[in-house]
Amino acid sequence: MKKYFSTWAFISLLMPLLSFAQPNLIVSQSSLQSPNISTGNYLQINFKIKNAGNVAAIANHAKIYLSATATLGSGAIALNDISCEALAAGQETNTVNYLFPLPYKVNPGSYYVFIKADSRSKVAETDENNNFSLSTQLLVNNNLGGQQNLSYPIIFIHGLNSDQTTWDPLITDLKNNFGWSYGGNLNFCLNQDGNINTANLTTDYKDWTDVGSLTAKDFYTLNFNVSPTGTAPADSYESNQSAISKQGLAVRDAIAHVLQLTGKTKVILVCHSMGGLASREYLQKPSLWQPDGAHHVAKLVSLATPHGGSNASGFGLTSVDEKSEAVRDLRIYFSGAGKPGTYLFGSLENTTAIDVTYNNIDVNCNGISGDNTLVTGLNQKSIPTDVAYSCVIGTNSLLGGDGVVQVDQANLKNYYPTLAVDTFISKAPAFTFIWHTEVQKQTFTVLKAMDEPGSDEDYSVAFDKTYFGNFTVQSVGAASPVDRDNFGITAPVDGFLKINLFDLPLPNVALDIYGSGASHIYSGTSAAKGDTTFSVPVNAGDYQLTLSATADAASWLSPYAMRVGFVPNIVVPLSLLQFTATQNGENVQLHWLTANEINTDHFMIEHSMNGISWQPIGMQPAAKSAHENSYVFDHLKPGAGLHYYRLRILDANGQSDFSAIKMVNIAASQNLFSITPNPARNKTEIHFVKPVTAVNISIYNTRGQEVFIKSVNGTAIQSVDIPTSSFAAGIYFIRIHNGAQNTTQRLVVLK
Repeated sequence: MKKYFSTWAFISLLMPLLSFAQPNLIVSQSSLQSPNISTGNYLQINFKIKNAGNVAAIANHAKIYLSATATLGSGAIALNDISCEALAAGQETNTVNYLFPLPYKVNPGSYYVFIKADSRSKVAETDENNNFSLSTQLLVNNNLGGQQNLSYPIIFIHGLNSDQTTWDPLITDLKNNFGWSYGGNLNFCLNQDGNINTANLTTDYKDWTDVGSLTAKDFYTLNFNVSPTGTAPADSYESNQSAISKQGLAVRDAIAHVLQLTGKTKVILVCHSMGGLASREYLQKPSLWQPDGAHHVAKLVSLATPHGGSNASGFGLTSVDEKSEAVRDLRIYFSGAGKPGTYLFGSLENTTAIDVTYNNIDVNCNGISGDNTLVTGLNQKSIPTDVAYSCVIGTNSLLGGDGVVQVDQANLKNYYPTLAVDTFISKAPAFTFIWHTEVQKQTFTVLKAMDEPGSDEDYSVAFDKTYFGNFTVQSVGAASPVDRDNFGITAPVDGFLKINLFDLPLPNVALDIYGSGASHIYSGTSAAKGDTTFSVPVNAGDYQLTLSATADAASWLSPYAMRVGFVPNIVVPLSLLQFTATQNGENVQLHWLTANEINTDHFMIEHSMNGISWQPIGMQPAAKSAHENSYVFDHLKPGAGLHYYRLRILDANGQSDFSAIKMVNIAASQNLFSITPNPARNKTEIHFVKPVTAVNISIYNTRGQEVFIKSVNGTAIQSVDIPTSSFAAGIYFIRIHNGAQNTTQRLVVLK
């Protein structure tokens, strides 16, 4: 009995100690890099998260807040939610670099900067009060700043009987939540002669844009509601109800202005209602393109656009002239004539094909109303395939579509079935409707439609500039829930791409890099870190960087940031004239040409499977001649996979230098084995295509360290189990040596 009570007493004493065996996440270090800034300019904070508890903490998030008071109350302004990796007891993250354009909703004044560890309360901690205030306060001054935060500038184009103010709710959200900057308004009159009963591309059109008032920023608005004197509004002149043929001219000149201002190579067109047809008029009429013969459009986002027309009356708007040129062009068919809508579907431009009830029937605006011209409809024309397209479709359960445009008519893919088009449904809460004039105000849906392309198109980025993007939920019928954002970059010479990703809102963001011919040259993952850098060796050429992650309900509100740097290889000056590596059958042949190598002793040929860890594979004595010298070295049967080569050039005095790195991607002539699953967690299996009796298996990490080895000799086997539970998360290379055949495949291990 005494022993029983002693054991129970011991357990009773132990229980309180066990209850304190919990993680505790704190902000261990922090600094404010820019204590005095303007709204729109970059807020920069560096911090570290530490697990001060005695039990490991799972992956979580940290959130940035601004508060006018010394406490984190309900009035605080929430900024980004940033991923934080799992931390062992006592472990600390590397420095997390936070950089974000200060949203315009932050008024001038002094603010406390708070960092809340475990902001989503995923970790049960000994102390849940994880609010940490930086010692330095942030002073927001009275100035308005603004950066170019996006790969390409956006032009917002309104619809029928509207103007640029239709975008005000969306623009307010983009400025207040993401700090995007506004560059100004572009004004165009489409009825310059003041006569609504005539149409002429020459006399009816004038660009009234005050270019001097525009600045290089993220987005611009286009306004058709301009009078012949250049003022707005201009309702009596029906400039915003004019023919779509005229609207294409305005889109052309708006693009020219924005390209000139920003120095960018392309723009993104985001259009409501008829504005989408105005953009298509430009895209599908090459004679309107820019002077270099290119359209310079990266993406067309159409919101509630009647791609297939509309025969609605009033169009959900007031003051619509049912006889206007725009209403005429939007018609699916003409009820009186019983003919298809001339502008969209093509027909003769005369009184037998078009109702004479319109102000004029000069669809092509050649100045001759009612001639016998056969108009080719917009939906009969070819459409560029080097543009990313997305459509937002409004829904209204009573009338179908958005009350003006039916669901089928709003989907561009219904008229171009082979065209890659992302579609998004703008759905309202229960018992409410998304009307035609409300679709462009749904920020979440519009942002999804504007997201960076994940198909063959990519957005061009420059070195050493910061760009922001969003991980958003994918379109209707998407093949995968993963959001893929593609960016294009050009390496001017051989060297290393340094990709810095920060403000990452999701735990497992993947980076893939593709070279010429869509060859896959690199894979990496953020491993739940909010700030990570990848260094990838590349040859001179064009590359596509793909960031991918599965969005959650909150990730769209926390944009990620990306900056790409480039470090050229150290090249031996003057002596190494040429160095190439080319595949020759199963071998790789290296060739180099030198001059003035009097002091050179020899060349060491080095090989790597990852561009980081190198092994010598041969040596070539130097000719030690001042004349040109040519060398050839064959690397015999290196096996399938990505191979890196360099020369170590050694002088007679013992000094050495390296050549540029050359890369050769050898495709497997026949897959010797497959890996399932890949990615793997606790284990994976190597399955051989045919039974093998003699095989050596080696697995290397990205540092070139051998982490697994196994040999089979004598017994025929079909598969080998590989335990990966002890492997750290990351990229590995499985190398199989089977007789004369070497094959390498990549393995990804997740935790």
